[in-house]
Amino acid sequence: MTSVAVAPKPTEKQLEKYREWNVDFDWYENTYEDFTTAMKLKGVSVNEIYFSGFWSQGDGACFDGDVWDITKLVDMNDYPTVTALLAEDGEVSASITQSGHYYHEMCTEHSFESDTFEQVRDAPTEFHESIIEALDKVLDDEIENLETEVVDTLRESMRTLYESLQTEYEHRTSDEQVTEAILEFDLK
Repeated sequence: MTSVAVAPKPTEKQLEKYREWNVDFDWYENTYEDFTTAMKLKGVSVNEIYFSGFWSQGDGACFDGDVWDITKLVDMNDYPTVTALLAEDGEVSASITQSGHYYHEMCTEHSFESDTFEQVRDAPTEFHESIIEALDKVLDDEIENLETEVVDTLRESMRTLYESLQTEYEHRTSDEQVTEAILEFDLK
């Protein structure tokens, strides 16, 4: 019978010494890529991601980006006038940028832009002008509500990103992963 040598389990001192071994590089790149891809499917381009973590007040994640297809980000059933504007080749867009000293969803600035019916429709008569003015008043209310929903949705996405980063970090710094690295690279 042949005996197989089993590597000794690392000590607590070794585990703590190499705790950050698996996060001493751009360990978050796959999480960034997954997030960027998911946001693209929601009509949002992510230009830059920021985060800090994981145990201090002010920790979190945020990003700079642009909403290029609002209809993919929110349910447009609640916004029939905005939908009508989009059908007239009007545009609605939003952008988000990191601001301040912290990297969480509340440290961002949002800009929101929308065409009006006056910009996209001709009004050949005074009657048509009054209809367009009425549509734009309704549109203003919907745009205000849409902006709130877009900002809330983007902030929720940032919280989800932070949770994903924290989960990946905790996995990489777990006793099991640190032990595997110690044994694989014969660290002392």
